[in-house]
Amino acid sequence: MRMAKTYTVIAAVITAAIVFTGCGKKGYQEPPRPIKYMIVEKGDAAIKKEYSGVSKNITESELSFRVSGMIEELPIKVGQKVAAGQMLARLDPTDYEMKAKEMEAEHISAEADLKRYRALYEEESATKQELDDAQARADIAKAQYDLAKQELSYTVLKAPAAGQVVETPAEAHENVKVGQIVCILETGKEMEVKVGLPEYLIGWVKKGDKAKVSFKSIVERSYEAVVTEVGVRIDNKTGTFPVTVQIVEHGGELRAGMVADVKFVFTSPDKDASETITVPTEAVLEDPKGDQYVWIFDPDKETVSKRKVEVERLTQGGTIIRSGLESGEIIATAGAHYLREGQKVKLLEKR
Repeated sequence: MRMAKTYTVIAAVITAAIVFTGCGKKGYQEPPRPIKYMIVEKGDAAIKKEYSGVSKNITESELSFRVSGMIEELPIKVGQKVAAGQMLARLDPTDYEMKAKEMEAEHISAEADLKRYRALYEEESATKQELDDAQARADIAKAQYDLAKQELSYTVLKAPAAGQVVETPAEAHENVKVGQIVCILETGKEMEVKVGLPEYLIGWVKKGDKAKVSFKSIVERSYEAVVTEVGVRIDNKTGTFPVTVQIVEHGGELRAGMVADVKFVFTSPDKDASETITVPTEAVLEDPKGDQYVWIFDPDKETVSKRKVEVERLTQGGTIIRSGLESGEIIATAGAHYLREGQKVKLLEKR
């Protein structure tokens, strides 16, 4: 019995030794931590930022009737291509036809009176005032008749140019008011994206600046774009300034309503920015002694290490570094608080 217990103890000790020995050989290898990064550049105090927006056709038209009434015909469908001058919708013209006929009768009557007064005036049987009054009534009747005919023509909504139907907010047999949108029509291929920029950056962008646009639904491709509009008033709903960029060229694969990311490279308007290094403010940390530092990436070891830096000043576009960094070095720009000396990291791929 004692012998059995002795063997049991020895076996347990051997098993434990094997386990601990195995752990000592293999150990636990922490996977590399993914980090966002930037390559340090000197000379332009450039800051790269990305904002999201939705694509829109530049020549998108919101079409509506210029008179009110009930929609009698709405033959178009979303996605349908239409020709210039093609009918998109028609109102019930009954009331407008009746009004046009009434105004036509009054116009004919007024013209007959005018003709009669001219003859009487020539015979000196009517005064000049009576003739002028007849002329005025005839002019008014003609204007009312022309207006009635014009209103009748407005009961037909036509395409101002060739294009494609994007949306039909109204429906057949619906009563619509003047200006109520009945059809949204794309009449060109040019696309634009509107984004919102924070107040501290709006002074860094101007018309003609370049940008890059990428779409979540179109992978591994980006499009050149140019800034066409810069807002001068803040949007109270978003707290940002609207900025619009136009995509320079695309192959027809883009559609309105696609979610887009617009990438800007902002250059500091400061005159003394030619020899500065500017990094995102979140990349600069401070230790308990009050020294400021960044995490430098070693591409050979694939690790990070602390590097003390001297900060010249903070700006709206980032932190300007006086010393401690050189062009070409790689620093961590996000999640720096969670890094430690010698930690293995992996650079996140940039889109």
